[in-house]
Amino acid sequence: MIFLSRCYRVFILRSSILGFMWLVAFCVVPLAAQYPISLAFRPTFNHKPLALHRTYLEYGASIAISQWTFYIADVTLYKGDTPRLRFSPRYHLITMDGYAPYSLTLECPDKPEFDNLRFFVGIDSSTQMNGVLEGDLDPVNGMYWSWQSGYIHVKLEGVSSASPTRLNRFQLHIGGFRFPFDTRRPIILPVSPKPYLTIDVEITPLLSFMHERKIFQVMRPGSTSSAFV
Repeated sequence: MIFLSRCYRVFILRSSILGFMWLVAFCVVPLAAQYPISLAFRPTFNHKPLALHRTYLEYGASIAISQWTFYIADVTLYKGDTPRLRFSPRYHLITMDGYAPYSLTLECPDKPEFDNLRFFVGIDSSTQMNGVLEGDLDPVNGMYWSWQSGYIHVKLEGVSSASPTRLNRFQLHIGGFRFPFDTRRPIILPVSPKPYLTIDVEITPLLSFMHERKIFQVMRPGSTSSAFV
């Protein structure tokens, strides 16, 4: 288990080998695909599979998650500090639906050598400055504030009996790309050179921080948003 206290509290990431996981992506080498590498993101709560809309009793409150979505970028397999394989497209909008892991697959011409996986949570400032884009970055996905505020990097919504808002709802829209409130963060994970890799994305630290600080509404970039990073 790897705890990344400064690389998004939302992420307690664990890499493991699971034979039933699969992944979809593309190899940067334009040759015939022979060796697939599979990567899956699996949501967990207290280290168990997370179920959306299910009621959990934690922090002295009843909690249910209705949406958990976030951006990752530049997913790359490394050998030491040398990049070996990069997944495409560059950006991925990860939706944790609680039913199946979000999966990517990279088709490679040969068996690759790698020992760590690197990616970013969030969208870089140069891309943000380009304005409205397509695909996973299309504003129709509900992850874009405006040209000035940019993209929402992490969106977590649900209900908590501890929330004083209407119908006890909470909305955490975490983002920001301008100094000093840039919330984009790198993630580096050691992995074994196997064809099936799973990353458990543990939601507990984010919910714990929300209840501890009693912050149940974050709707724009700024100090409150960056406090969750």
